This record gives sequence, C-alpha cells and structure tokens, in this order.
Amino acid sequence: MSFRSHEQSTPTEVEQKETVAGGVEKKIEELLSRQRELKTKPRFLQFRQPYMVEAIQALPSAELTALYKDTFLKIKRETDFFEEFEEAGVFDYILHDFDEGYKPFNVKVSWNEGMTHASGEFNPLPFFKEATMSAPVPSTAESLFHLAAYGDLPDSVRTLNHEATHGYQFPGVIRRIALLVDKKFSAMDIARSLHQSVELQEAHAYRYGDGSVLKSRQDVADTIEHSPMYKGKHYQTAYAVGTLEQLKALGLSSREVGELIRMHGKWDNTKQVYPNLEALVATKAREYFRYADNPQYQPKEYDYVADLENLIRVHHLEVNISHLEAQIIAQELMFEHMPANLRPPYV
Repeated sequence: MSFRSHEQSTPTEVEQKETVAGGVEKKIEELLSRQRELKTKPRFLQFRQPYMVEAIQALPSAELTALYKDTFLKIKRETDFFEEFEEAGVFDYILHDFDEGYKPFNVKVSWNEGMTHASGEFNPLPFFKEATMSAPVPSTAESLFHLAAYGDLPDSVRTLNHEATHGYQFPGVIRRIALLVDKKFSAMDIARSLHQSVELQEAHAYRYGDGSVLKSRQDVADTIEHSPMYKGKHYQTAYAVGTLEQLKALGLSSREVGELIRMHGKWDNTKQVYPNLEALVATKAREYFRYADNPQYQPKEYDYVADLENLIRVHHLEVNISHLEAQIIAQELMFEHMPANLRPPYV
C-alpha cells in the first residue's frame, strides 16, 4: 500500500530530492483529503449498533452466508483492507468460515470454545506450525457486525493473523534442528540461541499481522514488553517497532521481513541498533528516494530519516482509509439485505 511513484526525471540531486520527497508530501495531502471525504459519507451511528445486531440475526442462514461472502469479496476487490490477511495466508480461511481445508499455509489452527478473551500462541513444531487460539471461532454474524460497526474484524481474527505471521520467522531447518538437538528445546529456544530477538519477532507480527499500525509505536512497544518471553530492554523494543514500520513503508513483504529477522545479527550496545537492519533501511531508503541520481551527491548518514517518517505517515493513512472503506462497504451491503422495518437511520 506504500506510495511508489518514481517516474520523474531528476537532473540534480536537490531537484530530484524535492521531486520524490515532495511527491510523498503531496500524497499525504491527497490521502488526508480522501480520509475527510470518507468520514463525511453517511454511516450508521455507533449508538445504532443494536439495529445492526438485530438485523443480522433476523437474516436466514443462507442469506447471512451469502452476505458474509459478498461483503468480504467486495472489500477485497475495492480496498486494501485484506492485504495483510492475504499475505499471511489467512484470507481464504476466514472467507470460508474457518474451514480447515483453507488453513493458512502450513499452520495448524486450534480454537478454544470455552474462552471469551482473544489471545493466541504460536508454536513452530518440527514438522508443522501450530497456532493455538484462546478464543472461540468467530461467527459469521460477529465478523459482519465488527466490519459494519468498527471497520475491522473481531480481535480473535486479528490475533490469528498475528500468530500466522510468526510462521515466516521459523523455517523448517530451525524446527528440525530443535528436534534433533533435544526434544525439550523448542524452535523458539533454538532461534533465540541464534540471536533472534523477541522484540523483532513481535514487532513483525504486530506491525504486519494484526492491524496495530493504527496504534502508536509506544502502545505496541508496551504490549510487547508485557510478553512473558520478553527479556530485552525498552530502547530495543522501541527500535524494533520503528524499524519494522520503516521496512513496511519501504514496501518489504512480510515474508522478506521474516527472513531478515532470522539473519539480523547481534544488537550493537554502543550504537543501540541492529547494524544489519540499520544498513538495509539506509540502503532501501536511498534507493527509494533516489538520492544518488546525482553522481556528485554524497548522502549523509541519517539524511533519510525525516523522509521515511513522511512515508510511514502515508502508509498509516492508507491503512486508516482502508478501514473506513471496508466499514462503508459492509454497511451498504448490510443495509441492502435488511428487512425494511429493521433498517437503521443513517447519520
């Protein structure tokens, strides 16, 4: 969803930088205008939510299933809302009402019907990966209601996508080494011995997997630090979240980031960075903004940071807009299917 328009001809570095960085700034203005436009569209007021619940429950089962699939497919066609779910292999699984035949990639998913709070655990076992969900399977009506009311999916679905994203971090070779070394050791234990970090793994799963891009960096860092596996320092966590935001804004896929996390190297206590990741971000940013188009130009070490912050803002706005678009589509389709006597007034 990142802005990637680089067709301009740039004869000098100064003109070039103004063109590319200025293009990002122009994109921000365009997205803010689009966001304002969507926010003025007629939508159900939140205090009208009981109408939605009653209307959904009044639909016959076959019509409810048809509405569910129509809504998901239209949102997929017309917005970027499901981009992260598709990348984690989860979209078809939720589209087909969590049918095991459509499970995400090689991840075995189990649900706990006795729980009400959405949480999950990822376990990279030697010959398959498993996501254990401490929540019941979301109902069709629940997913539709969340889309129409909040422009999002239930927490349990977001959590599933988060856990599935962890699958990119653990290739089969690490899982099989864990089995050969000692059955008491998990693949996560082996991964940590190879200097993989919990904060990078979790920042990847949060920023790429569960829609938390709508939360602040500090909120995500605080959530990671409450993990029972967390043993790092606060500045490492903040760095991890910020770096993953930069990589996503630069267009790296979840799979690519999963591979990078496996090979990031040790933390540099002096510079307080992961040097390999820092070098990659710098290289990608300079390529993106085309600082080197002028052979005379020698970029300074951190001249890309401010431009990257603008690029991250573009991505955040695009995600926010995709939620608004998904909400409007869900409400419009629901309105069409509602019995006339249950149709709520719009704002």
